[in-house]
Amino acid sequence: MTFLNPYILALLATVAAPVLIHLFSKPQLRRIRWAATRFLAASLEKNRRRLRVEDLLLLFMRAALVVLLVLIFARPALLTTGDAALSSGETAAAIVIDNSASMGQSDGGETRFAEARAAARTIIGQLSRSSSCSLWLAAAPRPTPLAAKPSQDFALLRRLLDNAAPGDFASDLRPALEAAADSLATATANKEVFVFTDGQSAAWRQSGDIRKLVEKHRGKIRFHFRTIGKEGADNLAVTGLKTSGSLAAPGQKIRVTAEITNHGKTAATKIPVKLFVDGEPAQDEAVCENVAPGETKAVVLFASIRAAGRHTLRAEIPPDRLPADNSRAAAIRVASKLTTLVVDGATANAANTAERDGFFLRNALLPVAPGAAKNYFLQTTAAGVAALEDPAALRRYHAVFLCDVPALSRAAAQNLAAYVAAGGALLVFPGPTANLAFYNTDPDFAPLLPATLAPARDAPEPQKFLTLQTRNYAHPVTELWNEPGAGNLGTVRFSRYYPLTLKTAGTTGTTTVAAATTTAAVRHAAVLTYANNEIAAAATEAAASASAASGKTAAAVTAATGAANAKDAGEAAGAEAAGTAAAVRRGRVLLFGAPATTAWGNLPVTTAFVPLVARSLAYACDTDDPRRFNLAAGQTFAAEVPAEYAGRDISVLRLSGVAGDAPKTAGRVERDLDGLYRLRVKDTALAGAYAVWLGNAKTPWTRFAVQSDPAESDLKMSPPSETDLILKAADTSLSPDTRTASASADAGANGANVANTNNAGANGADVSSLSRASVPGTELWFWFVLAALLLALTETAFAHASSRPR
Repeated sequence: MTFLNPYILALLATVAAPVLIHLFSKPQLRRIRWAATRFLAASLEKNRRRLRVEDLLLLFMRAALVVLLVLIFARPALLTTGDAALSSGETAAAIVIDNSASMGQSDGGETRFAEARAAARTIIGQLSRSSSCSLWLAAAPRPTPLAAKPSQDFALLRRLLDNAAPGDFASDLRPALEAAADSLATATANKEVFVFTDGQSAAWRQSGDIRKLVEKHRGKIRFHFRTIGKEGADNLAVTGLKTSGSLAAPGQKIRVTAEITNHGKTAATKIPVKLFVDGEPAQDEAVCENVAPGETKAVVLFASIRAAGRHTLRAEIPPDRLPADNSRAAAIRVASKLTTLVVDGATANAANTAERDGFFLRNALLPVAPGAAKNYFLQTTAAGVAALEDPAALRRYHAVFLCDVPALSRAAAQNLAAYVAAGGALLVFPGPTANLAFYNTDPDFAPLLPATLAPARDAPEPQKFLTLQTRNYAHPVTELWNEPGAGNLGTVRFSRYYPLTLKTAGTTGTTTVAAATTTAAVRHAAVLTYANNEIAAAATEAAASASAASGKTAAAVTAATGAANAKDAGEAAGAEAAGTAAAVRRGRVLLFGAPATTAWGNLPVTTAFVPLVARSLAYACDTDDPRRFNLAAGQTFAAEVPAEYAGRDISVLRLSGVAGDAPKTAGRVERDLDGLYRLRVKDTALAGAYAVWLGNAKTPWTRFAVQSDPAESDLKMSPPSETDLILKAADTSLSPDTRTASASADAGANGANVANTNNAGANGADVSSLSRASVPGTELWFWFVLAALLLALTETAFAHASSRPR
């Protein structure tokens, strides 16, 4: 037997009260000698034993009554095995099954999810008829209720379990545990929550929150945690897939980088990697020679896409026990023919085109032989600022470059603002003639720029030039140079520059990266950073002085902002942004701190200039947020469509490479509250490339990709210390030995059980480790109340009978 409120047992000390009352309430007798006493002596001696027995019986009954009252409030219950507890009496249960990507791993037979599902069926089979149960699937982005409220229809619950399937989701147990506990809030029976997971480290990332949840429901709900499967097997995964960042055009080769990660304990060699486009036969194949344990290697492949529009790429490696991460997909946009306008500023009328400010830009945009320029997918037009006066002509261009433009007329500035707001791309290279007052204060032009420009500054002595950051690039424009084979920007030199003050700036460590949104329309992010020790030192000193006035020490500021004299000054706090980007409404703007000429630096004549211009243009033109087309598993895909498609059926096909697959209907195009028509695809549980059709069209309307969380590929089990935190919240612990054998930790009256079923049968129905655990069964308080009432009546009657004159 056990007690559900064991702390009440401390009141058993009050049993001393009847004893003390008995001892201090004995009558004080006065001895009086008289002649007839000798005739009563024999009678008194005869009754003495009877009186003593009566007093002792009264004392025992009163003490027992106090004990019974304490035990009633302590809620006594039978201590029985788990299966007996479920099958006897009323139980309100909630079953939570982890259905993240790692649960798709098999140990040579069924998947871990199938084993957990079979074990959950066994739990349902052990419930008594008066019990009820709710069912939950636990994974990101949110828990999925199979049965949100406890149900007594066990046949329905078993059907729901049979139809449940794992997805390629990220692990997230806490929200499901909270939802399961909430589903039992109104239940009056014994409350039990059974959790089935593979014990992967990623599942216990929120172990602190889970521990708090267990503590919150202490004494009300018992949690049983059960791990499925053995220690994670060696696993090889495709954890990343990205393009070079340059413009993808029809018929041109696209550079694709696939990242292969080895989560095993031994090196993997000769790994074939294939690249697929839109589900067609593999376009390219490469071999990853060697990946050491815990290492990630990049494999470069190439693809060519014939038509413009949205397309999908998929990299694939040979199958293993976890199929979800053996391939990875990404959606990209292939541009049709692009047109750009290069606006020359002060030198627009120069007779020699080589002397114009846009000369180097025009050549970087057309890196082909003169005879092939007219057939190149990107066409460039050179003009003066007067070209911005015609809004209709401006709309014909996908991107506009401003090269050392001193200022713009009001009409030109307004036209440019409307152009960007409608989705146009603007790239600004200010030069020596730039009117800073116009750039910083013009009501139409200044709001477009992500930074303000300070007066031009020369590079400090004695180095006489500035260099660019050489590593740890965070922005899509410059991340190419993070790869060792891509070279670096270390050869770029600037003798003069415009200091940029970002209107919004965010930092991670000491490297400037994408920042938070200041308004609904603008998001800023640094593109380049000047690597200059003197600038970093000056900025750190200024920050220290400013903070000293507010009570902070200069040492604290220096520690927070980074060492001013760091060897790689590009990472030092205070290094200034050489270029910055902003999303402005539907368009994008890139602002650089120096001209695209050799007047202030050698950037236009370095090998980095052409790829830098190409990547900047690609980033500026691709105004669709890539996250809209590259989703995490479980996220809803949405895309705007013309009103003419209203009411059309939506068909979706996951391009898994299986022959004979056909598109499945996924809903209809509907009008939203904002008046726009959108298609939505909610069934994105599985990672991969997807194609979407509207109506009876023969070609897909668009494509998107679903990606699994790379953390799910690491199948290492969580260390005992993480689960110990949860169990200690319930006054129990889990020894490391329980991870290697089927065992269960008895959590006491209010705790949590953890069981591991490394040797579960093929159907996963072996729950003996869980069901044999000693748990509270039927409560006995009713019988204790009945005994207390009977004892109270007996004591009253006996006290009345024994109170007669003695």
